[in-house]
Amino acid sequence: GEKVVQKEKEGLGKAVLQHTGREVDLDVEAAAQRLEWNHAFDTFLVPAALEVLKNTTGRKIKFAIDLQRKPKEETAPYIYAKKYHGLCELDLSPLLESDVTSVEIRCPVGPAADFETPTQEQLDEAGVAPERDQVLHDAKGTNPYLLAESYLLIKISTVRPITLPAAPPKAPLPRVSAVLPARPPVPKFVPEAGGLEHLRFEVRNVIMEILSEYSAEANANLMSEKEGWEAGKLHMLNRLNTTGKYHDFKVRLKVSIAKLVRERFHSLSFGLVELDPVSELAKLNSIVREEAHTALTQEFIVRRPVEDSAEIRVKALEREMKLAIEAEDLMDYPKAMLHLQKRILIDPGSPALWVDLGCVTMRAQDTAKAEECFRRAIALGGMYVRAYLAYGVLLCERDRYPLAEENFRKATQIAKNDVLSWALFALFFDMESNARARQDCVSMMREAERKANPNGASQSIYSRAARFAVDLYASQLVEHAMTQELETTGDSVELREILGRLYLYNGQYEKARLLLDEKILGTVKGVDAANNPTRDTKVQPAANVKSAVAMTTMAHTHFMEQRWHTYKSERPVPPVKDIVTWYEKAMMPSMKPPNITAQQFFRMARIQIATKKYQDASETMKRAVRFQPSSMAYLGLATAIYHHPHSGHLEEAEEALQDAYKLDSHCPQVSALTSVVCLAQARAAGAGTFYQSKITEASTALKQALMDGISTHESFPTGGTMLEQAALLFHELAGSSADGNSIPCYADAASALRRAVDSIDLEAVEMLLRIHRLHADCSELLNDQQTLIDSLERVVELLMPEEPTKGLGDLKQPIKDALEEVYTKLVHINKQSSNHERAADYEKKIKILSAPPKSPRRNY
Repeated sequence: GEKVVQKEKEGLGKAVLQHTGREVDLDVEAAAQRLEWNHAFDTFLVPAALEVLKNTTGRKIKFAIDLQRKPKEETAPYIYAKKYHGLCELDLSPLLESDVTSVEIRCPVGPAADFETPTQEQLDEAGVAPERDQVLHDAKGTNPYLLAESYLLIKISTVRPITLPAAPPKAPLPRVSAVLPARPPVPKFVPEAGGLEHLRFEVRNVIMEILSEYSAEANANLMSEKEGWEAGKLHMLNRLNTTGKYHDFKVRLKVSIAKLVRERFHSLSFGLVELDPVSELAKLNSIVREEAHTALTQEFIVRRPVEDSAEIRVKALEREMKLAIEAEDLMDYPKAMLHLQKRILIDPGSPALWVDLGCVTMRAQDTAKAEECFRRAIALGGMYVRAYLAYGVLLCERDRYPLAEENFRKATQIAKNDVLSWALFALFFDMESNARARQDCVSMMREAERKANPNGASQSIYSRAARFAVDLYASQLVEHAMTQELETTGDSVELREILGRLYLYNGQYEKARLLLDEKILGTVKGVDAANNPTRDTKVQPAANVKSAVAMTTMAHTHFMEQRWHTYKSERPVPPVKDIVTWYEKAMMPSMKPPNITAQQFFRMARIQIATKKYQDASETMKRAVRFQPSSMAYLGLATAIYHHPHSGHLEEAEEALQDAYKLDSHCPQVSALTSVVCLAQARAAGAGTFYQSKITEASTALKQALMDGISTHESFPTGGTMLEQAALLFHELAGSSADGNSIPCYADAASALRRAVDSIDLEAVEMLLRIHRLHADCSELLNDQQTLIDSLERVVELLMPEEPTKGLGDLKQPIKDALEEVYTKLVHINKQSSNHERAADYEKKIKILSAPPKSPRRNY
């Protein structure tokens, strides 16, 4: 009796309708009105017919059932035949599931293709009273099956499963190690350490042993004597001498130093290099001091408390996410994806990280990689709604609608109260012209809205779905949503903002400008407190329509249209127009609310620095630092300060670069500009210890920049690239150096110039000439003849891209002078390297250049 009562309380449960995902209460179904047909029949399928059924069902082909309503005894045509003509499309895929022999399918009934309601004239002619109809949301007609939410229940059973269960897996094979006989392991080969490594090892071991003795003696005498540490020192020295450890330390260090000296003498003697005993002793002393200092620092440094590993991971994830957002703001998608991949390495099991990477990859127009990321996120989590939504949007853009429907449905099943999921699902069915399924999704979305915010105003499904899709650059979904929004609620500021962003992302700048113009925005409908278009069609003055988002999008449109995002130091400065003005308008406090992002500050400063408005750029970057401190914000501030000379500007720029380095220690532009600032400080110092330390810092920073991938693509380009500026300063300081440091400076300058040549536009002839001439000068001073020849020949190619048709004598005089100078150097270098044939060719060209021009021939 208790079991029966409990079963009655539990009920029959619920079932899901095909295509719509709507749940049906089976208790209500059992008591509801119905029509039953005695259409049960048995049949036998031959193997060929069974294969056709499996292939057809597997391709998601629907099985149509036609429903018609006709009177039994009337012979005249039934006037409501088309109104009650229904269509039901069954999906028999549940039959293909493994080991299934019986299924119940519930499928909604909708109108057939010829659905229509009779007109009043047809009713009067037939003498039939009109039925009472209800008008649907679109006012296009009434369908009784949709109003009654009718569905068809069909039961299908088979004698045996169509898809047999998978065979059990075979037993795993034994491991190779278990089959082969065991043998003793071979000792790992450890190469012998060099002299320098051996010396460092011994120095550290000796210092550690001395420190352990010192600590033991001091701790033993600390309580008995007033000055315990000093007494411990005396006891320690006495103990080392009496036990023979002091002598042992000296012997170990002597062996290591002798080994290092032998190695160095052996390697240098073959190069005919004379050893300077004083210099070699100084170097050995420096090595020992450095190792001693490092060991003591590691022993006595204040140890920080060990952070929790989970806390470290969270901080690392936040840091990489900030750097990824910063890189995307600068449209550096490869760098943004690199930081997002680092986040995945930190936490590879998080589906949210894969979705973040997929979204950025999709915005970078790499849809194949984005699909891979979304599928990986779904495989990892299975319950992460945003993965299914983003994947569904991507599939719609790739015209793979059946798979997109599955992902949207899965999202609504996982989160039944997620408003965005139902909005995107409704938009999908709207694109598929499935009115019944769309209406069900809208109803579920409204119910989810009421649960989430009972007193809030409902929002349009189209604008809600479009705001998500526009962030993924999904053109089809956004354009369809905004078209439907325009038809249902009319024009609005929000509609124009979303479409303006879409046209901006797609490169349709003229369309974006027309949509976002202030005069045109003044002709759209007003908005209520929830930013929804009002039903009032009264036109507002342009002065009253102030959309900060629209102003920002307008500024971005001008920025992209004038190609500011591709500007480099070697290219002409693009037109400025009103870009900065639009950004400033959007960020004004009078805008309610203002629209402020880090990207706006970056782009304003990029324009101001390129147009040499360094003071304005400095103020802009200070605002950016206050708004959101980042490595790029401090880099822009340092760039503006460095190029705006004033008292203490080098120190201010260095301080900003230090802050940038703390936030991103592997930013190549920060390291390159640090090198430039340090060289400027060394030039200002002239000589001394500070001068030498700054030269060393500059060299280290440049090497770090080259290692991190510095190029001429800069976030805040100026009249010259950072690499060229660093090379010029290194070259200048090497020329004025009097303490033997010129060779390292020339080497650093050559390294910077080699990297600059690799990334400069081939059309930038003037900059390439400067760099190749400077590189040739450095190579000559470094005695690098092959690089010198290559640089000079490249200068010749730039001065004379094509061989003149009338000979070298026809060139202009400045070009002839420059070519003669280069040819003279090439003759001298080729003679030094015994390449006399090549030198003779250049000498002939010099004679042609030096020959006086021929006088025009006269006929008498």
